[in-house]
Amino acid sequence: MTEHAPRPFVPGPVKLRAEDFFLLGDAGALSAYPKTELIDGAIIALSPQHSRHGRVQRAMFLALHHACEEVGGLEAAFEISVVLGSHNVVQPDVMVLSSLPERGADPGGIGPSRGRGGRHDAARGLEESVALRRWRRSRILGR
Repeated sequence: MTEHAPRPFVPGPVKLRAEDFFLLGDAGALSAYPKTELIDGAIIALSPQHSRHGRVQRAMFLALHHACEEVGGLEAAFEISVVLGSHNVVQPDVMVLSSLPERGADPGGIGPSRGRGGRHDAARGLEESVALRRWRRSRILGR
């Protein structure tokens, strides 16, 4: 039997996993914040959405909803947590899914798998969204 030597402890920030993020939410630890995301393992509280943002989000959702009904097999959704890897959970304003997830959609289930673009473009768009959020976080935290 081979024994593994314990890893040396190195103090520093803790990088949360998506599972940790959901556990904190379920426990009510994030309830003081209206909207949070997990970016590179750090919890980011997002700023409030104002009425103009809400109107645009609703219009986009309704347009996607009607288009999904026409196409069939797809569902429009808004602000559902999307897991992007083990350390990122984002909440896009609106999205198209092949089915609504119980918890934490992943890019493989986003967007149509047929036609122009499809799931790869949707996943790339979400990855670009995470990159933008990382940039915003670095500006806010000065890192």
